[in-house]
Amino acid sequence: MNELTGPQHTEQHIATMAQLHRANRYDRATSDVERITGKRPLTVEGDVRFGSGGDDAAAAERRHG
Repeated sequence: MNELTGPQHTEQHIATMAQLHRANRYDRATSDVERITGKRPLTVEGDVRFGSGGDDAAAAERRHG
């Protein structure tokens, strides 16, 4: 067990998800979030960079691209 990630299977899962993300295996886009909420969704990068602060984070991501 790693102090930061927990059990070994959790660490392996996170590593696999990171590899798949880097390989664009999760590169999927739909307009569902914008269609339902009327607002563009945050990217993963935007969520990490600006936090999941809802409208404020989305506005910050649009300003900073």
